[in-house]
Amino acid sequence: MGNRMFELITNPTKKQLSEIKEWMEVESKLSNNEGLFANWTIIERGFKNKELLVITLDNLAIGFNLFSELNKHVIAFDIIEINPNYRFKGFGQKFIVESINYFLEREYYQFIANPINKNSKKLLKKLDFIEVDCIIEYPSYNFSFNAKSI
Repeated sequence: MGNRMFELITNPTKKQLSEIKEWMEVESKLSNNEGLFANWTIIERGFKNKELLVITLDNLAIGFNLFSELNKHVIAFDIIEINPNYRFKGFGQKFIVESINYFLEREYYQFIANPINKNSKKLLKKLDFIEVDCIIEYPSYNFSFNAKSI
């Protein structure tokens, strides 16, 4: 990452949302409509509801984290996506860590996710998320990270 400017944006702009949409559309076309662009209306809703974190590199949106507050201490990372041009370069890991730190400052301590591919699972395990059969209160999620255990 060198001297480049990496920033967690907690109140993204319409311009940043547009940048994300642009690279997601390209990825969707290149992958024969396989990918997360099918969830675009959900992502836009998250933006409107202020449930979207964005990471920028040199002021360009390169990733997002669509999250939901499940209760006053639990955050679900519903969709985390990094621009394909920036994957496997450490940005996803840094983004998840920055996202967790942001929520820890706001007194959230449990984070859950449901990774959609083996690379996402591998990254979450590297960050000490624990894979479980099912989280009873939230059955659609199967990875959990409890910050109180750090």
